[in-house]
Amino acid sequence: KIFINVCRDITPGIDGTQNCSLGSGSCKVIGNTAVEFGKPIKGVEVTTSGVRLVYTSAEKPVGCLDFPSTTINFMCPKRGGSKEPLLLSNFLVSCSIEIEWVTEFACPVDYISSSTCQLNMEQHNINIDLSPLKRTPFDPYIVNVTDDKDHYQYLINVCDILGASCGGSKTGSSVCQTKTEDESFFRSVGDNGHMTLRYSDDKLTMTLKNGDACSSNYRRDTMIEFFCNTTAVNDGTGYPEFIEHNNCSYFFKWGTKYVCPNHLIDDTCRVTVDGKKFDLSPLVREQGLNWNVITGENEDDDQTYFLNVCHDILNTGEASLCPHGSAVCRKGEYN
Repeated sequence: KIFINVCRDITPGIDGTQNCSLGSGSCKVIGNTAVEFGKPIKGVEVTTSGVRLVYTSAEKPVGCLDFPSTTINFMCPKRGGSKEPLLLSNFLVSCSIEIEWVTEFACPVDYISSSTCQLNMEQHNINIDLSPLKRTPFDPYIVNVTDDKDHYQYLINVCDILGASCGGSKTGSSVCQTKTEDESFFRSVGDNGHMTLRYSDDKLTMTLKNGDACSSNYRRDTMIEFFCNTTAVNDGTGYPEFIEHNNCSYFFKWGTKYVCPNHLIDDTCRVTVDGKKFDLSPLVREQGLNWNVITGENEDDDQTYFLNVCHDILNTGEASLCPHGSAVCRKGEYN
């Protein structure tokens, strides 16, 4: 097994990484033996196809001609969503590893994010509009949370401000933390003017930053992860649910019909079973010719079938007469 982390060292676990040397960013584990394949010393490099990380080791293990290294090539998907990291090469003698990782996190930020409540990624069949979730000022969503002995209320609005000030003179807050037993307790934990809507790796998140000051001069922020729920309460709008508070960040989830297909990417060619991802999207033909299948027991009995994968037949060439909407078509059946 090969374990990697991105831009930082591997966190030891019980999966074999406990044997990896301290500071490893890439580690190859065989049985109880772990070999470091580089530390995350250098930063991200820009390439013609995306960005690249290179991890190098300062020690040369027995059996290696060179110092072990790992190269991770990150690429923005041309179509569809992200894929699992793919091992391209594993040279045992030179001790070098090359990995290709197609991920939307490698796309330009403005390509997969928006500072408004609308996000359109035509190339990926994504068209999202969260503005129906907006509440009128002074009528926020209210989320009640009990933390030990304290009872908090989070006042939330998206795509707009709360209306009322969240303590002090701050008026642009979209998320405000209050205490029901302390009327003087107010904390802004997310500002509407610092909102980012982002879609990557099949997840839609909204980040609201620039809340009130926290420890170490860090300012509080909120992240809301949206997911599809066609039967959500409130006529499909749904409500935000509190997940956790970690240091100065607050996390919520929100099931709503406004992020359901046909708004999000078509996942008919991708499925996850028992933690394993299967992706047939590279077989989709969007231009050129269809896939051809020829069958028959003898030359005089040959039959030709045109087919596409997770997509309609392309009505070009000999398949131009196939019925529109067909995924499989037999030559001659349309005559």
